[in-house]
Amino acid sequence: MGPAGLAAAAAIGAVTLGLKRSLEEAAKADQSYRRLEAVLRATGHASGLTAEQIADFADGIERSTLATGEDIQDAASILATFRSIAGETFTRTLGLAQDMSAVFGQDLSGAAIQLGKALEDPIDGLTALRRVGVSFSETQKQLIRTLVETGQTAEAQRVILDALEQQVGGAGAAEASGLRGATNRLEDAWGNLLEVIGRTPAITSIAQGALDLLSGTIEGLASSIEQDPIGQRIATATEQLAHARDEWRAWRQAGQARRCWASA
Repeated sequence: MGPAGLAAAAAIGAVTLGLKRSLEEAAKADQSYRRLEAVLRATGHASGLTAEQIADFADGIERSTLATGEDIQDAASILATFRSIAGETFTRTLGLAQDMSAVFGQDLSGAAIQLGKALEDPIDGLTALRRVGVSFSETQKQLIRTLVETGQTAEAQRVILDALEQQVGGAGAAEASGLRGATNRLEDAWGNLLEVIGRTPAITSIAQGALDLLSGTIEGLASSIEQDPIGQRIATATEQLAHARDEWRAWRQAGQARRCWASA
């Protein structure tokens, strides 16, 4: 294979690897979305939101924080298993989970689990939140207990979220400011572009064909290198040079031995 063939193979490889990345990004996003849909169906849509609505909300968080859309959707899938969290409380909790993640150094799904447990059982859930650093005054704790005992769980959830927002609200957006945020937005934009490309049927078909072509090209290149007479001559010359080097070293050692014998 000549220089032109190698250049063509390299070009095909670069394009194909780009298409492969697009397919991977699209598959990852699709997997996250389908998982969310499955959880919503399993819980009877207790969250009161559709997968599309949650995905749109996740895109908004992605644009303003360092979290990815897939990470947010995965956290939403976890949060959706807590059936008492619905509507505005659901989206508010998801946003504050990202803020908690930023402040306390947790992964987003872990923060969603902690918040979900706290809101599902507000009285006992306060203990878990206090362990990670969220504080509640005695007045707030008593109010939450009273609300739960009188059947006003939704109001108790609101009190918890209000207290949490006063302590960590906006942290996710704050850490995404400056150069780090600009870099992250560029990464997100590029990843989203790859997802769109990967979801395009025509691109998918082209990518599959290109991957097959690249595989064949690489196999042919390997075969050509193995059978190339020039490659064989280079290998032979290398072996001869190594042999000559060994003989030269042996001759020098013999000469040094003769000089030592003569001086003795």
